[in-house]
Parts: sequence; structure tokens; C-alpha cells
Amino acid sequence: MRVVDRVMLALLVVDGLVVGVLSLFFAYTRFGGVAWPVAGLVGGLVNCVLLWLAAGFTATGWRYAPLAGWMVGVFLGAVPGPGGDVVLAGDASETVPTMLLLAFGAGLPAVLILSGRLPAPKGKAATAPGKPGSARQATPATTTSPAQKTSTAKKTSPAQKKSPAKKTKSGRKRAGR
Repeated sequence: MRVVDRVMLALLVVDGLVVGVLSLFFAYTRFGGVAWPVAGLVGGLVNCVLLWLAAGFTATGWRYAPLAGWMVGVFLGAVPGPGGDVVLAGDASETVPTMLLLAFGAGLPAVLILSGRLPAPKGKAATAPGKPGSARQATPATTTSPAQKTSTAKKTSPAQKKSPAKKTKSGRKRAGR
């Protein structure tokens, strides 16, 4: 992996951390007195985009690092600070938004990972579905080059190509002229 790829991957991890913290801050947003899981849904979609971008740089386990950054950000919000305050509430009135944040924020990227739809890194072979990092192998029976096609094709003379064979009165075939 090139240095530029490592720097971009590190920036994507930082982006995952920032998305985790921001989704915590907006997890309990209320519209009309009802808490809607907008932050969880947006956080999950952004995590999918971050994973998609990271998969373009590496085929190793580091492609999942932005999701780990998001999880670290959410975990830091669940840990009490020096004054005992917690961003991720654990009381009964805020349980549904918290669970939806975790379900959407980690669930949507998990579906993307498990479906095997992450792209292969630039310049690498495509990955097989369900097996991250394994390159697909082309089978020799289905892959033929144009040179192989011309060498295995039946050789015909120009006279045979121009006119089809004709039957005589006796039923024998004779080549056309």
C-alpha cells in the first residue's frame, strides 16, 4: 500500500470518529416532541460511504477501519466524563433512540460488508461475494483469446466461403464455383 493510500485511510478513520461523535450529539433530536432516528440513519449511510471509499485503497482488514473509528466515537460518548455526564443516555426514556443509533449506525455498514458488495481496490482483482480479499480466478474453459479462437476455427478455402455446396442429379454434393 502506498503512503498516499495510508494517509487517505487515516483520514477516513478520523472521519468515522467525527461521524460517531456527531451522530451522538444529534441522536436525541426531536421533531414535534417525538425522537426520530435521523442521526442513526444518516450516520449509517455515511459509514457505508466511508467503508466504500476505504475499500478503494486496500483489500486488507484495514478497509473496515472507518467503522471502527465510528464505534470508538460512540463508545467515548457512553463513558462518563470527569463530571459524571454522559452523552449517550442510558435511561429508559432514551432507550429507543440509542438502540436505533446503534442499529442503523453499525447495521447498515454490516449489511454492506456481509453482502460482499465493497469494491476492489484500484488496480486489483474483484473480490468474491462473501469472501473479502479473495480474488476471483478466471476459468480456462470460459476464457479464450482472439488468437486461440482463430487457431481453433475450422480452416476453409476462399472458394468454399463464397458459394455453398450444390447437389447434382445423382445426389452427390459438389463445391460451387
